[in-house]
Amino acid sequence: MKEIYKQKDIADNAYLLKSGKIYLDILKIPYEISGDNLIVGAAEIIINFDNPIIPTFRLCSMKASDDAELEPIRIDVLKGLIHRSNIGFNVCRFLSKFLIILNRIQSELKIDDESKDEYNYNVSAKKYYQLVDELNQISEELKFVDILELVKSAKNELLYEAGRGLFHKRSTNFKINDKSDLFKTLPSEEIICKQGEEADDFFILDKGVIAIEVNGIKVAEINKSGSVIGEMSLFLEEKRTATIRAKTDVRIHKVRRDDLNLFAENNIDFFDVISKSIAEKIKNSFSIIRHLNQENENVKIGKVPGFLHKEPWLDKLGTFSFQVLELWKKKKYPKMGEYIKRNENEFTKYSKKLKN
Repeated sequence: MKEIYKQKDIADNAYLLKSGKIYLDILKIPYEISGDNLIVGAAEIIINFDNPIIPTFRLCSMKASDDAELEPIRIDVLKGLIHRSNIGFNVCRFLSKFLIILNRIQSELKIDDESKDEYNYNVSAKKYYQLVDELNQISEELKFVDILELVKSAKNELLYEAGRGLFHKRSTNFKINDKSDLFKTLPSEEIICKQGEEADDFFILDKGVIAIEVNGIKVAEINKSGSVIGEMSLFLEEKRTATIRAKTDVRIHKVRRDDLNLFAENNIDFFDVISKSIAEKIKNSFSIIRHLNQENENVKIGKVPGFLHKEPWLDKLGTFSFQVLELWKKKKYPKMGEYIKRNENEFTKYSKKLKN
């Protein structure tokens, strides 16, 4: 195998994989991706499209098989061409394969704990992320050292990383050029596509609520106008992994594979938006994998990680809530009071649980 780049190298090129295989080195294990005319090594570059002056670094190392044919693509060239259907599709196809690998690694790293209520954990993780992220925005504006330190400490917690990953697993949001003839209204309980079917299209939600079901169990609801649904299966050219059902009357737009070129021409920023969304999910997955791997290492050396205790996420939420309230009592910083008032129910509930 030949080395293409190392983890933490500056990401200065993407690559056209004309043929052969590439291997992504994640936690010292090589994961294979193959395909003709895939555009690889683009995730870090796409994340940084809006800030080209600031360097971005590789999330992992990449090697190629000896027979692989790779051609470098400059950042400015990729940015200028990604809106084209053939380029954008092949970028998203690689990013989707990359994300599937990371999701599998993340699942394998999780430590089973039958006493843990996964639903409550997910809800708490997302709430923790939202509370910390909102305070982070205030801290960046006010620049007060004690708020910055509180936020920095909270962001180092696994619960924050898990919440960020869960929060950003939401569907991609895209504003379609409004053409009423493109949308179709479906009644409540109508099945939009079935798990196990071949994926020849994806959907954009305009109005209503859609339920995502896996093996007959609802795992998510989507109600945000502009949400893109079912695109991963299309990019991967695989069968559907979930059933999509209208929970209420919905208005959606279906984009077929055969119409993708025309759709991309009429919505020139489509592949920019989709590729950036998947790339951000890749970055967030790496953060979660890094923390989960560290927790697993703690188990091996006998140091019990926090999430093996009973409902430790409530302790984290309680500690953060208590620290915020104590800081407010002492300093009465502007805007912090408004932040506490907006989240008063959460802070009161979680700080009481900590005391109990």
